[in-house]
Amino acid sequence: MSTSPIHMEQLALAQISYDAIDASIRSLDMEEEQGNTLIAAPGSRLERVAKIYRAVKPLLKAIAILPLLPPTWRAVLQLFLSTLDEVDASFKAGKDLEPQS
Repeated sequence: MSTSPIHMEQLALAQISYDAIDASIRSLDMEEEQGNTLIAAPGSRLERVAKIYRAVKPLLKAIAILPLLPPTWRAVLQLFLSTLDEVDASFKAGKDLEPQS
């Protein structure tokens, strides 16, 4: 098994299937999210970003490893994804610490 960057990208792309991307995108209730755009309170904006990010993450990961993008573009997109992963993880952790009503 090769561990070359090209082989690793092909392996990662094979693990991100059309069905997985489609299921993730369909998990987002678009009508609900579009209705929330005008009434979003500052505290709920981060929650909304995290929710939408989780839905589009598989698609963005697939795009981030496409060999037709220049390596620097892919690197920046992967950095963006890892940063959003950190934000999403900190949001989840902070939510766990909030007192329950």
